[in-house]
Amino acid sequence: MASSTINEKALLRKIDIRVIPVLFIIYVAAFLDRVNIANALTLGLPKELHLNAKTNQANIALTIFFVPYILFEIPSNLFLRYLKPHVWCASTFHHHPRLGTIADAE
Repeated sequence: MASSTINEKALLRKIDIRVIPVLFIIYVAAFLDRVNIANALTLGLPKELHLNAKTNQANIALTIFFVPYILFEIPSNLFLRYLKPHVWCASTFHHHPRLGTIADAE
């Protein structure tokens, strides 16, 4: 049996070159999402939606948005135990617009 030597530095460099750009893009997208919410609140979204600043209706609306996100995150991670990630992500992306259309119709 031939012994194989692995150059650990080269392997880590190769992993870093492939992983770090993707993580950077995800981080920037998350940052832009947070900034967009702040900009929308600053540039008059509460006025357009007739949200009362004294009763913190804009903060309540943001909280209502994040509650389902938190509730569905745990089952989503549990599904990943039984399904391959590419199957789960593809089905999520496939069904998400349909669920949004159903919610808009009501």
